Amino acid sequence: MARLWLHIGSHKTGTSTLQRNLRHAKNHGVLTPCSYIHVKGQFQANPIVQPQGQGADMQFVLDHALLDRLIKRTKAEQGSGDAVLSTEMLFWLYEPDQVQALASQLAQHYDDIKVVTYLRRQDALALSHRKQVIMGVAALQFYGCQIAALPDYAPHMHRYFDYAAKLKMWADAFGPDALVVRRFERDALVNGDTVDDFFALIGVPFQKRVVDVNQALSRTAVLAGLWLR
Repeated sequence: MARLWLHIGSHKTGTSTLQRNLRHAKNHGVLTPCSYIHVKGQFQANPIVQPQGQGADMQFVLDHALLDRLIKRTKAEQGSGDAVLSTEMLFWLYEPDQVQALASQLAQHYDDIKVVTYLRRQDALALSHRKQVIMGVAALQFYGCQIAALPDYAPHMHRYFDYAAKLKMWADAFGPDALVVRRFERDALVNGDTVDDFFALIGVPFQKRVVDVNQALSRTAVLAGLWLR
């Protein structure tokens, strides 16, 4: 029975460091018995979700064809057993029909699916997300750019930060027993670290190889970056 560990983020919870360690483990043959689904030349599968529009009109489109190609390529190259797919872009999704369609697609390839998410307090996430605004990625389109520690509130932001509604959407699609919710705080994680915690969760012994990446900026750097953006 093949299991998929579907890691959906959220953002700013050590995802980039985890994904780089997953790719490292795969490349060095120590992720066994799991394979790792990612885009060639990248360390994650972010392109399967494409952002469109801005602010309240912003939508996130799932590329089902790309996802199918990634799964089939991974099975051909790494085997058809358990697998890990990690992309925090899935945390942007807010349409139940999209998540249900994803569940139906993945069920064609895997007998058991676990949806793993790491959650941090919403204000801390919004503050840390300012770095992505500076970088000009999807966060810029979603929040807009104000020279402030936190974005100006807009009603459309609720769909991202309402964890209860978001988790219910995933539970309805994959089943409540599929959800694995972890609190992104040091005292709640194995060794206080997302990488150690996730590898312990999937049952793969692994010593962290890639040091923390995409670390937080200082207050001065954030304000300067927002001003330049």
